[in-house]
Amino acid sequence: MERTAESLARTETELRAEKAAALARIAGTLEGLLAELRRRRESFGGLPSEERDPAVEAYDALREQARLYRWYLVVQREALGLFRHDDVDRHYPLPEPLSPHH
Repeated sequence: MERTAESLARTETELRAEKAAALARIAGTLEGLLAELRRRRESFGGLPSEERDPAVEAYDALREQARLYRWYLVVQREALGLFRHDDVDRHYPLPEPLSPHH
């Protein structure tokens, strides 16, 4: 009986560790996406007018990917028992869409 309890405890520890690792991977990806969005937003004003529409489309696609990873982060946090997401809102704000006339 003791071995079963030890085995169960070890499995639970491994599961918690994997959930935490997944959370870290998702957060890292999201941070990278948000950094790229900031970079693109900052360089947008210097683009020639003919490059703005494609740049907006690429920005929007990247923004959608960041939105998805932000949702993954919320889901993963909930899997760990974290149901308040004020920290996510504060640390990972999704930037506004770009306007071609920005």
